[in-house]
Amino acid sequence: MVESDSFPVTVVHSVPVWLPNTATYLYNLVRYLPPAIDNHIVCGATQNLDQFSVQNIHSVPGWHRALNIGLRKLGVRRFLGHLIPVIKHHQARILHSHWGDVAWRDINAAKKAKLLHIATFYGKDVNYLPQHQPRWRKRYRELFNHLDLVLCEGIHMTRCIVALGCPEDKVRVQHLGVEVDSIVVKPRQWDPQKPLRILMAASFREKKGIPYGLAALARLDGDLPGLEITIIGDASKDPRSAIEKAKIMDALEKYKLKTERDSSVISRMLSCSRKLIDIISLLPQVSPRAMVTQRAGRR
Repeated sequence: MVESDSFPVTVVHSVPVWLPNTATYLYNLVRYLPPAIDNHIVCGATQNLDQFSVQNIHSVPGWHRALNIGLRKLGVRRFLGHLIPVIKHHQARILHSHWGDVAWRDINAAKKAKLLHIATFYGKDVNYLPQHQPRWRKRYRELFNHLDLVLCEGIHMTRCIVALGCPEDKVRVQHLGVEVDSIVVKPRQWDPQKPLRILMAASFREKKGIPYGLAALARLDGDLPGLEITIIGDASKDPRSAIEKAKIMDALEKYKLKTERDSSVISRMLSCSRKLIDIISLLPQVSPRAMVTQRAGRR
């Protein structure tokens, strides 16, 4: 590994896209690395640069992205075409691939560039790909034999990665940081005479458990003077996310809520005599400030 007296060190971060709203933890991970680390982002596309801008982002034009995808599907080249040129031009010493599947695609780039290769696993790459696409088990064995270090978010994920065949001494826990100083602490005490307000903010994915949360809250019906639930989120382009959104809507139907569209807003508000459920869809093409409402009543 790189010794502490060998800084500064150039690290190239390989990511599919910099930066979707569901991966904002990467923003803090990169920008809070020590000053002696010279970071470079190599990605296939960019998003939300007005919110998550960092120095040294290396992306490619649209036609080149299509070429990258085509070569990968044909099995000609798995990694991004500009990855090795960026590594060589900036004399990088570490390639940090974010997500296990990205790391596997980057294996040959790391070998050709002859640098250390680190991978961080985040969840889908551990608990979904190997279970639903068995070929990833073999790919991960190849990856773990090649990698110098594997990072993940906690002890449970460490065990999962080791169970997939990674030597235990290669795995380290790296917790995702939170800017606690920027979060204002406002202790709140609920007045039992007033509605209980609950916020559920998440992308619509199975692991978020929103339908289970709604089921649990439904059991409070009749025990409180009122219950106000706000759900902020929406489905992504992933078909699994659309399925989860349908489950959420089914849960709302199951608990006797119906909707009436109000075109004045883009959010969905579901209400009844004792409950208010506010689903705000933060669509990428719409400003979060321009929010609309759908109203609903108990049948």
